[in-house]
Amino acid sequence: MHHKILGWLIVCIAAVTGLIGTCYKNCRSQVSYLQLKFWRKYIEKEKEQFDCYATKYATKLADRNLKSFFENTEPEAFPFPSHRSWEEISSLYTFCKSEQYYSTLQRTVEKGNKDKDDEMRCALDFVDGAKQLEEKDRDLRKQDAYYKEQLARLEDRSAQFYKVTTEQYQKSVTEVEAKFKRYESHPVCADLQGEILRCYQASNGQTLRCSTLARQYLQCVNNAKQSMLRKGG
Repeated sequence: MHHKILGWLIVCIAAVTGLIGTCYKNCRSQVSYLQLKFWRKYIEKEKEQFDCYATKYATKLADRNLKSFFENTEPEAFPFPSHRSWEEISSLYTFCKSEQYYSTLQRTVEKGNKDKDDEMRCALDFVDGAKQLEEKDRDLRKQDAYYKEQLARLEDRSAQFYKVTTEQYQKSVTEVEAKFKRYESHPVCADLQGEILRCYQASNGQTLRCSTLARQYLQCVNNAKQSMLRKGG
């Protein structure tokens, strides 16, 4: 009698403990009771539909392969899931509140589409970036051509200025020599004339460097000429 009472007591304690554990689990679970009920129903239907689709596509694949074999033709294209996709849907799934997926199949399908969208956005961003770089390159080429044109104009003007300066100097020297060639005792402004000649020889055609000496020489010559005119030439 005591053994029967002890046995029933153990059974009751186990039942109460199981009930308390179930209640605690439901209270602490991330999934509500109704959502858990929906989840279980979804898993059941997904397995049923998976079997149907697996049978359907396996039949199509077998039919394609046999047709290609017996008719000796190239097999038609067939949409195969990737090996990685098979591995993903075969893994153990743990529910996560932040994602709201009910199976690895759903997570793989939805995340796969998002990854494709991200790849497409990245590709579009790359194309837009390439276009912007191409436009910037065209603008830089235009600016470079403009600067080269302006530089060529400046060089041409500088060359003309150097030419005019040289011609004026030579003309002044010729005029001075023609007017004062009878004076042979001492050349006018000999020091400046020697410095100018040395400057021209050292400048390799860049006469602008000697323009200051040339102006000093012309001023010296004019002063000498005025002095000689006052003295009665």
